[in-house]
Amino acid sequence: MTWQVGYITMDNFSINNEYNYKKNKLILLYAGIAVFIALIIVFIGYYNYNIPTQKSNNNNQPSITSVTYPPVQPSSTSVNKVLNIISTTPSQNEKNIPTNLGNIKLSFDQPVSVGDVPLSISPNLQYSITANDNSIIITPQSSLIPGITYSVVLRLYTIQGGINLYTLNFTTTGSTPTPMPTDSFNQQQDNNAQRQMAPDVYLSNYTPYTGSDFTISSSYNLSVHHYQFAVSLSGNNQTQDKQDFVNWLHSLQFTDSEIQSLDITYQ
Repeated sequence: MTWQVGYITMDNFSINNEYNYKKNKLILLYAGIAVFIALIIVFIGYYNYNIPTQKSNNNNQPSITSVTYPPVQPSSTSVNKVLNIISTTPSQNEKNIPTNLGNIKLSFDQPVSVGDVPLSISPNLQYSITANDNSIIITPQSSLIPGITYSVVLRLYTIQGGINLYTLNFTTTGSTPTPMPTDSFNQQQDNNAQRQMAPDVYLSNYTPYTGSDFTISSSYNLSVHHYQFAVSLSGNNQTQDKQDFVNWLHSLQFTDSEIQSLDITYQ
């Protein structure tokens, strides 16, 4: 009996040792899992804290390399380019120009675009216009009239913001179709071209002027780049006074549309 008891006692001891061993392993396993879970929680917390902030910063404050700026468009109020004529083809007052003239070339002291040089041609001529480096190329779309002096009027801006009218005159080969003297005819063509191209500049050459019942004066406005006119009506009937002024403009060969384009203030 004693041996049996001792045997039983020894067997229980072994069982207890095995139980404790397994229990310790289980505790270590649970501890390892807990540590692993804790690390995952710390990592997730760190990720959630930093990544959204970075995205927010990227949305609100983009880096320089990620910003694409649109090209700057030219302003409509930009200063007009100041150009100087260097040479022309045909040359000034050149005669016997063939009626099948290929093109008219205007060369300037700097690169130029079509919009930099407003121009008109008299007599009326259908043409196309292009720019090439420092030159404007005018290409007639039909044959020129024989024996006629053509006037190409350019509206050029000065460094002070004013306007200069440059007129290129050339005469085609052949007999003149009208009996008008050459000098008078050339002057009339030049006047027509200038009036059509820049009616404000043309009219300013006739001011100040005082009629029987009106007075006109002019001043150049740098902000709008054209001449403005003040007309004082001095008669008893302002309606008639105004009509007399319009009649005077008609005597200068102004058309109704050209008169309407003028900046006139009646006083």
